[in-house]
Amino acid sequence: MIERAVIFAEGPLITVKDLPSFFGKQQDGLYSFDPRRSMKEAIDDFERQYIGHVLRLHEYNKEMTAKALKISLSSLYRKIEELDIPSQG
Repeated sequence: MIERAVIFAEGPLITVKDLPSFFGKQQDGLYSFDPRRSMKEAIDDFERQYIGHVLRLHEYNKEMTAKALKISLSSLYRKIEELDIPSQG
């Protein structure tokens, strides 16, 4: 969870908003997840955050972002539309 927070933190400090909302209390060394969410919703949320973060890192340059994500430019455009990701700052 710390690695993820470091990756997604928008500033020099990790804040509560940088922590994944789907993590609950730790029980027996595992994190409980919100059972009301489907796996597709959790994956979509992760992809939305991850792609958005990489877009910001590359100053919304889609070619550089696609290359960094190791996906085609057309796949990036499809994901941006599919997941309703803001494509500019």
